[in-house]
Amino acid sequence: MAPPAAMTVARWCRLVHMGAPSSAGHNRWSKVRHHKGQRDGERAQLIQRLSARVRAAAAAGGPDPALNAALAQAVAQCRANNVPKASIMAAIASADKALGSQRLQAVRGPGGSTIIIISDGTKGDDGSLKGLLGREGASPLSLPGAALQQRALIRAAASRPIDLEAALQVAIAAGAEDVRMGAKGNGGDGGQELQFLCRPSDLSSVGQRLQQEGLRLLSSGVRWFPRRQVALRAEQRERAERLIRELRRCAGVIEVIHNIREPEGGEEGGAEAEGGGREV
Repeated sequence: MAPPAAMTVARWCRLVHMGAPSSAGHNRWSKVRHHKGQRDGERAQLIQRLSARVRAAAAAGGPDPALNAALAQAVAQCRANNVPKASIMAAIASADKALGSQRLQAVRGPGGSTIIIISDGTKGDDGSLKGLLGREGASPLSLPGAALQQRALIRAAASRPIDLEAALQVAIAAGAEDVRMGAKGNGGDGGQELQFLCRPSDLSSVGQRLQQEGLRLLSSGVRWFPRRQVALRAEQRERAERLIRELRRCAGVIEVIHNIREPEGGEEGGAEAEGGGREV
């Protein structure tokens, strides 16, 4: 004889409710949500930082990447990191406001070094920046004109091998104040890159003369350089380099400039020396 319908339903209900419900799925989603949120935050900061560089490059050299090598490089970096095209175009479109909104901030770094932070004032993350500087013990400094100087930097490529003496002769003929040898191959087609420094008012004339000397211009723009450099001991240098790396990762930071002198033969100390600072 078949069991009554009520008994069958009761047995089915007991089978369904046996055992406590598992929370494994909930735990997995919590972990996924935590990691996803962290990655999304890092991704947003990366896009903001790269967009700020595009904005600064477009403001300094114009909105056309074909005529602005610095902008072309910034756009290429954005594409390599899968920044949406709409974000790139919006950064270029807002370039007119970039120069006026940029902020310069100087801090005292390890060993008495000076670190200058150029940030995008329109979207600067002041909270994270202040927190980082506080954790690393970097104290704010006033920004006197004697600490900084503006110089035009022209990057050019030599189609033939050239040594420092020949590069100096080209610099003198073009009216530049100084020249630095860049890395081989950075000039494109395996050529030698040369970096010429001059007064901002001489940027156009020096660029034209360099082209007359047979050099191919790669990019140009006006940048800030410290007037004096300082040598650090190994431990101080390690702390300063860590701080500079973290500053470059902050959202809204466009450039980080310092006056730390490159070590020569393991030289240690904190004596100051004349000369321009190195850009990070």
